Amino acid sequence: MFKKIKNFFPSKDEFFLIERSLSKKEWLLLLVLFFVGLFSFLNIFEDLNRSLSKINPAYGGTYTIGIVGTPRFINPVLAITDADKDLTELVYSGILRKDEKGGYINDLASSVEKSEDGKEYTVHLKKGVKFHDGEELTATDVSFTIESIQNPDVKSPLRIKWQGVSSEIVDDYTIVFKIKEPYSAFEDQLTLGILPYHLWKDLSPTEFSINDYNTSPIGTGPYKISSVEKKSSGIAISYSLVSNRDFALGRPYIDHILVKFYPNEQKAIDAIKGSSVDTISGISPANTYTFEDKSFVVESVPLPRVFGLFFNKNQNPLLGNDYIVKAIQMAIDKNEIIDSIFFGHATPISNPVPNTLYNPSDYVSEYDPEKAINLLVSKGWSIDETGFMSKTDKDNTTYLSLKIATSDTPELISVAEEIQRNLQKIGIAVEIQIFDIGTLNQDIIRPREFEALLFGEIIEHESDLFAFWHSSQRKDPGLNVTEYTVSAVDSLLEKMRSGTGDYDKEKTISSFISEYKKAPSAVFIYNPHLTIVHTKSIKNWVTTNIAESSDRLSTIYKANIYSEYLYSLFNK
Repeated sequence: MFKKIKNFFPSKDEFFLIERSLSKKEWLLLLVLFFVGLFSFLNIFEDLNRSLSKINPAYGGTYTIGIVGTPRFINPVLAITDADKDLTELVYSGILRKDEKGGYINDLASSVEKSEDGKEYTVHLKKGVKFHDGEELTATDVSFTIESIQNPDVKSPLRIKWQGVSSEIVDDYTIVFKIKEPYSAFEDQLTLGILPYHLWKDLSPTEFSINDYNTSPIGTGPYKISSVEKKSSGIAISYSLVSNRDFALGRPYIDHILVKFYPNEQKAIDAIKGSSVDTISGISPANTYTFEDKSFVVESVPLPRVFGLFFNKNQNPLLGNDYIVKAIQMAIDKNEIIDSIFFGHATPISNPVPNTLYNPSDYVSEYDPEKAINLLVSKGWSIDETGFMSKTDKDNTTYLSLKIATSDTPELISVAEEIQRNLQKIGIAVEIQIFDIGTLNQDIIRPREFEALLFGEIIEHESDLFAFWHSSQRKDPGLNVTEYTVSAVDSLLEKMRSGTGDYDKEKTISSFISEYKKAPSAVFIYNPHLTIVHTKSIKNWVTTNIAESSDRLSTIYKANIYSEYLYSLFNK
């Protein structure tokens, strides 16, 4: 058999005979066929290699973030603007950290234990966690951060969240938080970034907002500041950050992050189109059409906010009639508002709970202006010669009219105008009242001096509904602006706020919505989205389940620019 195989191949003499018998063209063709075969062979093995390999993120690279505005307080205690909060998210870390699923994971903590009554949280800190200057983090840093927020002279915007919370240091790595009443959303407060006590301890409360650590911060977060580029005036142009290899959750994959600041949205858009930055966020819906180029990824992320018309029957008694509220609901074309004003970057809603929190597929359009007119007519209203609804009772004529108060933001003005057009079609006269945000809050919302308020509520957790709908919150400084009072709803809100016992989140929210709809005092219109634009250079960056713009950066330590194949057939 071996002899047969041997005879199959040409001998040495026969091989040289072949060499002499081939022309140059035939040799060239043979060489081409050889290299084509070799190339195909290598491709097959590379494909096989990849199919048996796992793509893993690799370390390295620089990612550039464009932000509108300039930070003043890169400080978890004082951060106010989006620029402040974005940098704070990169530099600082908290006891817990938000994850991509909307839950919480341990960050600085090794564990967090909640008492059975929900009134105590015992936090065990990881040992060996260091600030960017090399000092170790302890419970003293945590306690100091909370006490700073609670100090009225510091003027922290978070002070109200931490009122009534006490902390007790057990040892260097253990601290206990005590709250007066169980609060189901307390874990969210534990995502607060922690200040280094050793750097801030000698500063008085009045010096808190005017020291260099607000613009040259030291934290324990995934990135630390390496340099700052400034104008001659001292205003920052950009921050250069490097990965914190000692970060409590592991070294971030992206080595460098460059943050550039722009005076307005258009400048930021020009920057990403000119390849000066890799990502921008918070773009106005009207500007998203400019990113139709396939080199950009446009993400539309729902935010936990509800916008709608909130009614005050004390200022307009007609709004105390459920059928009028129902007619207004049927008259408003929510889909048209979302398409024409938000260019699809919003979601229609019909209840007080945002889609980010409960049953995102629950919405069913109720738009039916003809049915709205018929409902009003069935209650004795008729359209008179002016084109608007009126009702005559003996010698008195009542006109169906409404004043809508809102802020001077372009989107809300446009929404108010669309609602005005919708309601006028069914015979309701509408007057729009526009105020700057300060005046609206101080002179209109707080004293409840409005008939209908077009505004929004932030509902990140079901416990947040308490402030907006519980009867105890109907007077300022409470946020129950419609002065809604239903005992069955109060009970459900109290259950959602505490989250103790046999609490069932889905069931309780569903019951709340059902009870609320029996006597509505608002018409809910849309759930806004945050628009994030980025190039395709970044991978594994999950930006869903966020409450505000800065939350998109809470998972950036997991993102990567480079990748590598592991478990391959060949060593690399």
